[in-house]
Amino acid sequence: YEVSALIAHQNFDPGAEVVFVASGEIFTDALSGAPVAGSRGAPLLLVKENAVPSAIASELTRLAPRNIVILGGPASVSSDVALALRQFVAR
Repeated sequence: YEVSALIAHQNFDPGAEVVFVASGEIFTDALSGAPVAGSRGAPLLLVKENAVPSAIASELTRLAPRNIVILGGPASVSSDVALALRQFVAR
């Protein structure tokens, strides 16, 4: 989780158009979503199924994205985490 936050911090400026989020526990969502994030010039951050790690929360606050795309369904990223991610979308 911390590595994905560090990579985003080193490579992306605040005010991101979009940030992609995937489970760090189920690699297939992140693996298949990475090319899409890369093609959009967007970071890919990892979360736990039932929690947003503090390093990710800090990076999302810094990035202040306009949109967050969650990769995978509720079995990968719970609806509670999806709801928590909304607070990081810039309005």
